[in-house]
Amino acid sequence: MELRRIPLVVLFLLSIGAVREPWAGRAPTPTPTPAASAVSITIVDPPDGASLRVNRIDVRGTFQGPPNTGITVNGRLAHASGRRFMLNALPLVAGSNTIDAVATTLAGESAAASAAVDSSGAAPDLVLAADVTSGPSPLLVTFTYDFRATQPVRTLAIDLDGDGRDDFSTNDPPRSVQSAYTHAGLYAATLTLTDRSGRVHKAAAAIEVTSADGRDSLFHSVWDGLTASLGRGDIAAALRSLNARARERYTPIFNDLRADLPAIVASYSAPQFVSQGPGLLEYAVARRIEGETKIFLVHLRRDADGVWRMDRF
Repeated sequence: MELRRIPLVVLFLLSIGAVREPWAGRAPTPTPTPAASAVSITIVDPPDGASLRVNRIDVRGTFQGPPNTGITVNGRLAHASGRRFMLNALPLVAGSNTIDAVATTLAGESAAASAAVDSSGAAPDLVLAADVTSGPSPLLVTFTYDFRATQPVRTLAIDLDGDGRDDFSTNDPPRSVQSAYTHAGLYAATLTLTDRSGRVHKAAAAIEVTSADGRDSLFHSVWDGLTASLGRGDIAAALRSLNARARERYTPIFNDLRADLPAIVASYSAPQFVSQGPGLLEYAVARRIEGETKIFLVHLRRDADGVWRMDRF
């Protein structure tokens, strides 16, 4: 079996002459595109009209939408899981600031929410940083902190999963704390430092942990819709599953192959996971071409709006 980094467009072209020779593995049955769900978004923290003493803020909120709903805050990609989203350390200017959160779906629906806040422009006394803020489980995260107060630290405590209970505390504060996140979810790790004057300082960082099942569900939420649309000859719907550069390349190809698309889609295997990286999922599909099984790599990438779409490669 040969592994080749051949563009999916080549797979389509090669398929024309071999659609009656399916791969020996299981071929997927195209599934109908799910009905569009209503999309909405709400900023929970900071509240509208808040006056803040710092020049950065962690933004938290909730949203409703179908799988693969992307969230941005002031154009920055937010962590999202379940129906919650979090963005770490949004910069603020001294004076008035507007926080704009946008939810976008693969189908092109969107919703927005805004909050107006005032900032003093001062740097925070305590900043919590994580060496990695997202990834597959088990995810090992090292937390470090920058403490700018004049009083030395008396005690350190950290709530690693955001459940309101400290998971680690000490009177001999280390410079870093490590935690292995073994379950998928969105966590708000919160560090609490108490200085020798008794003043309490808090800082938080969002950690997004994914699972293999969640990764596969995300991929299939795009791939299955794409193949189902191609299988019924709905090119306009199929193109919504592609990012901008892939749409530019594949639009004329899909139109040229319109009559052959159902047979082409039926001729290749179910996709299998290969690898993942930041903003990228790589899967493979197989076909028998002229008596030889060939494997073609397919990429799913996260766009600037937070939505995952098929990419050209």
